Amino acid sequence: MNPDHANINGCYAELLLASGRISEALPFLEQAEKYAVGEDLQLELHFYRLAHFPDGAEASRQAIHGLLAQGARSPGWDFSRNIERAVLDGCEYVEELRELAQQISADS
Repeated sequence: MNPDHANINGCYAELLLASGRISEALPFLEQAEKYAVGEDLQLELHFYRLAHFPDGAEASRQAIHGLLAQGARSPGWDFSRNIERAVLDGCEYVEELRELAQQISADS
């Protein structure tokens, strides 16, 4: 895997996070964040942080809302596996995740 390829690292992090392998996913998420250029990928990565890293939830929320306000979207992106994992992990704001997922994945 190309260590500098943001999309590949982001997709692999998403897969690991959805599988509950949080600590294993973190280096890939951080690498994706480091090299993410497009707003669509940035939205996805902030969503993963919000869904799986509650300690940084407020910063993730702010970033997501800021990007959405600028018109950023990731049309058609499926966040269902991450939402399902958040439910299993006892996330206290699952409905918010569902609403944000709809907004992010909607057409602009």
